[in-house]
Formats: sequence, structure tokens, C-alpha cells
Amino acid sequence: MGCDERGFTLLELLLVLLITTFSLVAATPALEQVMTRQCLDSSAQQMAWVLRSAQQEAIYSGQDQMVRFYFSTNSYLSGTSTRYYLEGAQYAANPNFPTQVGRVPACIFQPSGIPRSGGTVVLMNGEEEHRYIIVSPVAGRIRVASQPPAGW
Repeated sequence: MGCDERGFTLLELLLVLLITTFSLVAATPALEQVMTRQCLDSSAQQMAWVLRSAQQEAIYSGQDQMVRFYFSTNSYLSGTSTRYYLEGAQYAANPNFPTQVGRVPACIFQPSGIPRSGGTVVLMNGEEEHRYIIVSPVAGRIRVASQPPAGW
């Protein structure tokens, strides 16, 4: 067999290429799991950011601000902007906010920044992983957790 300038034979180069290929194929499922978890985390953080923005806008404008949750289309509406979750993230259940606009659950922030009622949005990624976006009814604190709120 011939050698290239560095002294490697063609067989050695093919063996390295084969080992690298098998390593990449073996790592693909783990990489997919990391990607779906990242999409779930990003979607949950984006939802929390939208809720916080609506809360701040209510305080700034002195008017109620609302975020509506559309379970059937895997989306939510804040102001005039409809947002969709990243691929792989979806509602695990209908958000449990008792306030509804029509038949659509909604989180409405008053000019004080306090929500009319608290609630939780639960997202999942198909891997049985969940993220809970929790709006506290008393203080209006908004947080993302990987475990359900107390008393769930």
C-alpha cells in the first residue's frame, strides 16, 4: 500500500474515518435528546419572558395586559403578536388560568403588575420532560421550574 507524505497508509486513514463515522452515529440519539431539551427550555424561557413583558407593560401603561393560551394551535397571543413554541415543545395540558376570554385561558395583569389570578402553563417535549411556567397569584412572580408547583 502506498503512503502519503506524512507516513499514513490509505488503510490507516480509512480506519480512522470508519471509527469517526461510527462514533458520530452512536452519538446522534444523545444529541437529539439534548436538542429537544434545549427547545423545551427555550420555549419555556420565552413564555416566561412574554409574561414578564406583559406584566411590565401593564405597570408602565396603567392598563390591563393579557396573554392568551391557544392549546389547539400550540400558540399564545400577547398584544397583537401570536407566538408558537419551538419544534418539539408543546402544551402538556390546557393552561390552568381560571380567567378566560371567550373559552381561551388567559393571564391578565392589572396596572399594579399583579395578575387577576395565578396559573401554570405546562410544556413538554415528548420525552416525558416537562417545564412549568408558574405565575404566582399574590405577588405576580413568574418562574420556570422542572417540577410542578406545590399542591399541584
